[in-house]
Formats: sequence, structure tokens, C-alpha cells
Amino acid sequence: MKICIIAHIEARESCAAALQKELEMLAGSSQTEEGCLVYRLHSSTENAGLFFMYEEWQSRDHLDRHEAAPSFRNFLAATRPLIRHIRIHSMNPVNF
Repeated sequence: MKICIIAHIEARESCAAALQKELEMLAGSSQTEEGCLVYRLHSSTENAGLFFMYEEWQSRDHLDRHEAAPSFRNFLAATRPLIRHIRIHSMNPVNF
């Protein structure tokens, strides 16, 4: 079953540009991974340090492999000092 991720990411003071660069690199590499249907980075029009990541994966297994990949692990290590707050929502599509 397809799974969607919505991540709400807030940068620490003076870290927005560095965080955005890391997020852009992650989005670029993730889009080439098997099972990735959509991986889009959005930035707030009202707050330069606020980002949203929207992801769609073919299955939970594909998402798990993405999260275990070295590129994702490196991203986590590089951005830990740049992020003030992160909230991640895992969702299933609702068809009606």
C-alpha cells in the first residue's frame, strides 16, 4: 500500500540557508530511489526557516529502505545541529 510522509521542518536561527541546501540534496538523491513516487521540498512564503517535505512511496518497505540508506543517515547527522523542530506525519491515502 502506498504511504505518504509530510515533514514540517523548522531551522534554528541563522541556519535556514544551510538547512535548505541539505534538504535540496536529500530531495534530489531520494527522487532516484526505487519506490519513490514523489519527493518535493517546499519553503514557507512567510518564514524563511520553515520547510515542508512531501513524499509518496510505493510501500512502507520502500520507505524503510530509504530511511536506512547511507544518504538519509548522512543527512540526519549533517542537519541535526541545523534543525530547531521537526514533526513528521505518516499517512495512507484515503480514496473515496
